[in-house]
Amino acid sequence: MFVRPFKLSRRVKALTTRTRLELFLFTLMISVGIASSLIFFKHHIEHVNTEVSDTHKTTVKLFRQFLEADAVGLARAITALSGNQTLLEKMQSGQRDAIYTEFEDDFERLKNQTKITHAYFIGPNGDVILRAHKPDQFGDRLSRTTYLKSARTQKLACGIEMGMNFYSLRCVQPVYLGESQEFIGYIELAEEIDHIFHELKEATGNDLAILLVDDFITFSEADIQGQAFSHYQLIYSTDSSLMETLLPKVDLDAGFISTANNFITDKEEKYGIGVSPFEDITGQISGVLVSVENITRLYKSAINELWINVVGALLIILLTIILFSIAIKRAFKAMEEALDERTRQIEFMALHDELTQLPNRAMFCKMVQHQINEAKRYDRQFSLLFMDLDGFKAVNDNLGHDAGDELLRQVAERLNLSIRDSDVASRIGGDEFIVLLPEVSGEEEHKHVDVVAGRILNAIADPFMLKDQVIHITASIGISCYPEHGDNEDELTKHADAAMYAAKESGKNGIQRYSAELHKQSFERRALEADLKNALHNHEFEMFYQAKLDSQSIEIIGMEALIRWHHPNLGLVEPADFISIAEDTGLIIPIGKWVLETACRQNMQWQENGNTLLPIAVNLSPKQFNDEHLLEDILRILSETEMPAQFLVIEITERVVVEDAVKANKVLRALKELGVGLAIDDLGVGYSSFSSLEIFPVDSVKIDRSFIHGLPENQSNSAITEAIINMADRLGLNVIAEGVETIEQLEFLRKYQCPQLQGFYFNKPMPADEFEKYLNNSKQSLA
Repeated sequence: MFVRPFKLSRRVKALTTRTRLELFLFTLMISVGIASSLIFFKHHIEHVNTEVSDTHKTTVKLFRQFLEADAVGLARAITALSGNQTLLEKMQSGQRDAIYTEFEDDFERLKNQTKITHAYFIGPNGDVILRAHKPDQFGDRLSRTTYLKSARTQKLACGIEMGMNFYSLRCVQPVYLGESQEFIGYIELAEEIDHIFHELKEATGNDLAILLVDDFITFSEADIQGQAFSHYQLIYSTDSSLMETLLPKVDLDAGFISTANNFITDKEEKYGIGVSPFEDITGQISGVLVSVENITRLYKSAINELWINVVGALLIILLTIILFSIAIKRAFKAMEEALDERTRQIEFMALHDELTQLPNRAMFCKMVQHQINEAKRYDRQFSLLFMDLDGFKAVNDNLGHDAGDELLRQVAERLNLSIRDSDVASRIGGDEFIVLLPEVSGEEEHKHVDVVAGRILNAIADPFMLKDQVIHITASIGISCYPEHGDNEDELTKHADAAMYAAKESGKNGIQRYSAELHKQSFERRALEADLKNALHNHEFEMFYQAKLDSQSIEIIGMEALIRWHHPNLGLVEPADFISIAEDTGLIIPIGKWVLETACRQNMQWQENGNTLLPIAVNLSPKQFNDEHLLEDILRILSETEMPAQFLVIEITERVVVEDAVKANKVLRALKELGVGLAIDDLGVGYSSFSSLEIFPVDSVKIDRSFIHGLPENQSNSAITEAIINMADRLGLNVIAEGVETIEQLEFLRKYQCPQLQGFYFNKPMPADEFEKYLNNSKQSLA
């Protein structure tokens, strides 16, 4: 346990200069108060500047939007006129009076419904045929930029231009007559834009104006910044008297938008001025758009806020001085409490798992030892539940360690909800948890432990949500009891662990109690696991081969490679006894590479000895199938052994493809691109269907031997086998029946036209040299 830290207040000497400190603090707080008040005032002024700037930008944006909206209206009106064939025919003839007569009603309607004020009918060469707004003026040739742009591009052109003492928005479009699309000239519609400023004032509440340089000379942005407003001519304004008063006071040296507290004052009113360059259709800056915002209320608010801040700062200073003496005493007390809390946190962290907040192994061992002492004193029993998650590594590999950590946290929460308040759950490492169930005796002990273990399994089996994905996992639980299975913490934990491994070997998602027989099996498994680690290095593995035959001709058309282990003490060990251990420990990866290379190299050796090169099938375990180096390993082995890819068949179990169909499909397609054959092994024992297998690029399916056994007497097996053969044939898949052992099974499979057969009826798996003799004898018998 931790030693309580010393009291800090006992080590701190009394303050001998407290009066000086208070005087210094008073002076400091006065300075800080005044400075903060000025800072707040500056902040308010900057806020006013920002609001003026934002309002002006909004005004400019709205101005452009209004122009664009009006331009769209002009364009639509021109498009409508372009569809009036009668009008176009009269325009083609050049009859001005006839055009005006035809257009007069439309013109009046457009003026009433829109802001259009001008209309032009222009000949192909730019000569004005008719000014509808001034019918007595015609014959001149247009040279305005909008017209010239439309004439150059032969498309609709819209923009604003300076006319005779006014700005106008103009749209010009070439028009064509009849189905022949004969070009007959241009139609131009225009409107004055002064109405936009009144709409902008209604929208923003600000007054606006447009100014041009004298004599309408185009000028640049630099020119504007170098001159006063008195050098410009006021074209439009929403309040002429206000503009004539304010504009001469504007300082353009500050930029296009007034900043740096540069406000205009007039008759105790304050105004913020926003100025932006204005472009005509040529894209050149020909004037400025001015917005004026009355900021008197905002400015007065800033002044009032300044005084409020000053008074408030003084009050705060006085209050601070009063509370200072109390605060310093409380500060020392708070420091002591913080140290105490930190000590408690350190103690908690030392005895609890950081991720799940459950007791860690160190604390759990102490609690178990305490329970042992209590049980000895009062003649009680208690139990330990050792739980390990099934499939946790797949979650880490597929979703990342962050998702794995979140899963562990959620498991811990469900674990706590599944046990009594007197029970204790602990995380002892990785995905392993252990639960202490105290104070349970006799028959009640077994019943209660089974109920709690079942409740935990059900809680873990419910779906988890990780990274917006639904995840399903299970758990395996091993149980040990005191004093039946040990009289110390180490033995009880070890035996519960062994029981948990037995539960996993029994199919996972189950519960297993410890027993002496289980101890023996656990010991044997661990011994076998230790020997398996050296088996590859000691050359203890050997490949056996079993033929695949054509069901009609009984000709050998391929073979399957099967691994055997020559254990130095146990003799020949079948794959069923060590493959699961290799899978759990990860040894299956190097062993699997050795199997692939040995099978391919042996197949090529048989060819060199004069035999026909036949497809050879190799089984892949789930861990091999999910290995990220699988493809490059197969490519390397095929290259080194020089065996063509089409003579290698990869067999995977049905369970592998249905566990993660998306990933499995991706790997299978990559294997298919290499050119190797693909087969689904043990078909019918998993959860897939032919409709789901249809999405996978496999070539063959193998009927599991459990369905072949009992043929043809077993009607259920007969029906399933017949259905698999028929469905595979419809999907274009080859079918291999494995486990054929009798003549009756052979005749049944021939009857229903199963293409390929494999089983003890023809030959048992045999070493390479014996299988080569079998190949030679088979050729001679066929000859």
